[in-house]
Amino acid sequence: MLSQLLPLVDLLVLLLLVGMLSRSALADEGVPLGGPLSPFVLHQPDGFVAIDLLVFSQWDDGGDPLVDEGFRYEALRLDFQFKAADPVSVRGTAVVAYLQNDPLLVLPSTIANAHVTSASTDFVTLDASLGTDILLDGGKWIISPGLFYHHQWAYLAAGLDLDVRRILAGGDTTLRMTYNGRYAFVRQVNWDGSPVIDDHRITNNAILGWTQVLSPHLITNVSFQYTNQAGLLSSTLQFVGLYNAAGQPVLLVDEVLPRIRNRWQLNLRTRYTTFVGTSYGLDLSGYADDWGLVNVAIEPNVETPIFRGGARLRLWYRVSDQKGTRYFTATPQTAQPYMTQNSNLGSFVNQSPGLALLIPLGGRAKGEWMLRSSLLGFYRSDGIFGVGGSLGFSVEW
Repeated sequence: MLSQLLPLVDLLVLLLLVGMLSRSALADEGVPLGGPLSPFVLHQPDGFVAIDLLVFSQWDDGGDPLVDEGFRYEALRLDFQFKAADPVSVRGTAVVAYLQNDPLLVLPSTIANAHVTSASTDFVTLDASLGTDILLDGGKWIISPGLFYHHQWAYLAAGLDLDVRRILAGGDTTLRMTYNGRYAFVRQVNWDGSPVIDDHRITNNAILGWTQVLSPHLITNVSFQYTNQAGLLSSTLQFVGLYNAAGQPVLLVDEVLPRIRNRWQLNLRTRYTTFVGTSYGLDLSGYADDWGLVNVAIEPNVETPIFRGGARLRLWYRVSDQKGTRYFTATPQTAQPYMTQNSNLGSFVNQSPGLALLIPLGGRAKGEWMLRSSLLGFYRSDGIFGVGGSLGFSVEW
């Protein structure tokens, strides 16, 4: 059972962020700052359609000893973009996914109230977004409003997006301001089967970014992100085990977390191009919140052509170190005002390698076709690990 409170991180392959979904069925509400193949400015063709099949598996060899955090995930994703008029483009995304959680663990007989309700081990999710890109003043301004919707068992979320970019110095400088707002309606069963109480969660997310071309070989990006969440920030499906002096779990109680959370993140990116088509990069990021959680990460990466015909390969290796929230407690003996045993809010080191591959399939009468695939994995020092990948194709014109 993972928490809905995973930090909002611009990690790795955008299509596989679903690997951090939870048994509690509360989705990550953040918007990634960039994808693996275009870290600064996304290529915007007049028209674009892509279909991808996504798979991911997570295993639990540690983490919370009373909860199995393993799951399987399969999804189909559709992306599209087309030019509706000369200065206006329309874009959208839809992801339909099937998530299968591992069965609940058999709890130790020392626990007095060991009966736990399994809400739903299998369920379907839908994520959809629709937006427009409006070019003003000859392309010097890009205004991008949009809508977002998420639907799954016991959790509905809708929101607004607004991305504003200002192009300066003949394209060498890009200033970016982004806002994302989410309202979620939460109606979960409780882990012990007690009556359901409707609740909500509101998320406001703002990003300020600056991309600068320093030379024909070097480009950098700095961005700052602030996120505020209010409402139900704990999971009604997450319990906390209380322990006796002998170290045995004896009682299960509700997870309780504050209803307000503020988070700050700083990202630094640089790319150096040695010759056309090949670049080396380094990404640095750090974030902290007022729950006491701190995370720092470093990611070296390289992108280069391979074979003939324009195929491209991107490789990366991300390492992050997290200091858990002050509310995380592994073996408490008494209930505290705020407490969690969600391993994602604890302390760990995470290593995550990955690769992405683009293979041109040749031009057709009405577009350029591309085969696209990715593979990534991660291993956390607390014993949580996973692997996944994607395979699909795109056509642009």
